[in-house]
Amino acid sequence: MPETDPAYPQPNKAPTPKMVVAQFDRLNPIYVLRQLRAKVLKGLEKLTQSPQRESFFTVYMTTYILLHVVTLTCQDRHGYARRHNNRLRYDMPPFIENLQHGAVRMLCHWDYYKGRSNAKGEDKALTLEEILENGSVSPSQRTLILDSERRVTQLKAEGKIGTEDYENPYFWISQMFDKSWSPGQVWQAKHY
Repeated sequence: MPETDPAYPQPNKAPTPKMVVAQFDRLNPIYVLRQLRAKVLKGLEKLTQSPQRESFFTVYMTTYILLHVVTLTCQDRHGYARRHNNRLRYDMPPFIENLQHGAVRMLCHWDYYKGRSNAKGEDKALTLEEILENGSVSPSQRTLILDSERRVTQLKAEGKIGTEDYENPYFWISQMFDKSWSPGQVWQAKHY
């Protein structure tokens, strides 16, 4: 066995065949993540429907992290398609289309949740600062959220986040901070 040979560069470690990595690359988003998706999204939906505001930071962080995972997945599938000379923007087109539609649904829930923070019953939309004034977040959590908002607002103002820039690290999460958010376009393959 080469891994037990003293001249082997990584003694006592069996090499992982490239095919195993490629198989996991395909199976992970399809089978592993699909099973967890429903459970996580149901929990998030339950929190966003709750009249209690104590979970604001949990909803914020969960939405933020999940949207960031959407970006990472888009980056990964885009890179894979480029490395393999795929004529489409992404490999696994149905998966990416569903993923991005899911991101839009998450943003719908987030937008609804933020809008419900206007407990005074006023017809105007509250700013994120006004929402955070209700005391449901700690000072450090408030700072984190407002710093994130400032950062993505600055990036948008500088034109560093495009309208169909799905692989941009801030594309999906920046929409959490839109003052008058509405669902945007998602990528669709012309044909498979």
